[in-house]
Amino acid sequence: MGFVNSENRLTTKVRDFVSIRANNLIYVDKTSYIQKIAESRAPVLLARPDGFGKTTIVSTLEELFKHGIKPYDDHDSFFKGLDIEKTWNDTGTYHVLRLDFSDDFSPSYDPNTLETVLINKIKKSALEFGIKLKDSNLDVSDYLRDFCEKSKDNSLVLLIDDYDFYLVNNLDNSDLFNKFAKILGAIFCILKNQLSKFRCIFLTGITRFKDGTIYSTGNIIADKSLNAEYGAIAGFTTDEIKEHFHDNLIDAIANSYNLIPSDVTDEKIDSLLDELTKWYGGYCFDSSFKTKVFSSNSLIEFLADFDLKTRKICLSNITNLEVVKNSIQSILKNSKESVGEYFVNSNSFENPYALDDLDEKVMLYQLGYLTLAREPNFLGYFLKIPNFCISN
Repeated sequence: MGFVNSENRLTTKVRDFVSIRANNLIYVDKTSYIQKIAESRAPVLLARPDGFGKTTIVSTLEELFKHGIKPYDDHDSFFKGLDIEKTWNDTGTYHVLRLDFSDDFSPSYDPNTLETVLINKIKKSALEFGIKLKDSNLDVSDYLRDFCEKSKDNSLVLLIDDYDFYLVNNLDNSDLFNKFAKILGAIFCILKNQLSKFRCIFLTGITRFKDGTIYSTGNIIADKSLNAEYGAIAGFTTDEIKEHFHDNLIDAIANSYNLIPSDVTDEKIDSLLDELTKWYGGYCFDSSFKTKVFSSNSLIEFLADFDLKTRKICLSNITNLEVVKNSIQSILKNSKESVGEYFVNSNSFENPYALDDLDEKVMLYQLGYLTLAREPNFLGYFLKIPNFCISN
């Protein structure tokens, strides 16, 4: 008896910006935040748990730098009507090299296989851009260096989604972890020496490892993960849900309680939002503790089901979840802190250095199983379980 068509505009399983816009699916406009990344001349890292829309951010940047905000190929710009359409002044287009570690690659890859796949991606992009690479290149750093050296200044954009996919999936294997970290370190070393070639470099991931193998060469990267300006760039705020998913909320209530849409009142909608906050909300990644968000994928999965009794959480690209289970049990067993909050000192939280000394609470925060509980003080950060889905 509900709105049978409202589900059709949900972005269930669709994460690509162009596909969302071309098919008139619901897009929550994040382009005012994305523009800040696009205008940064320093490489930017944004760390968020899975299920918060990082891939959509990457694909939005890809479209922006490939085609800009003007119409092309006999269709309107996919940015028509969005915030960035009024404020983006860059009329250039760029060669975009995009690496999606969790989509394009496999968790079963060994380091040598990963290098081979990366080399093939670079070679394919070079062919598309009309760049002839040397046949004598030996490894991924050689190919990337050659690729950059033969490109014009300010002509390249590098987008890396889930840069830490192989690190996160080897949290319990220090040997493989370090080998994959070495590959990343070699890539970052090239980027550091070839910055003039890049208009923009953007990385997403789950973790913020400051491991020396990676960041001794990658310290050019600006980590914006805790920056208040980016608190709402990923996930949905309550106001965004009310604005963009109003019909879906009505539909969920009508279908769950066998009502006609006109019987769904504002009070019922507010009550549902309160319930959804308990199950999917409560996340805060903003160190000033001003912005709280929902897991976007989990919310969309719920709205697609029309069932208030269905509880899904869309977290973690980790293939070995045993390490998460063990960390949770360890924290519960060893914690002497007050129930509901877990304290981490500032240095451990802000600068998680290496796998062997990573605080388990910091790891669980980065994976989305803990979140900020309140504004930090001069000693450190307070974490909590964000919602019922996680606590269950």
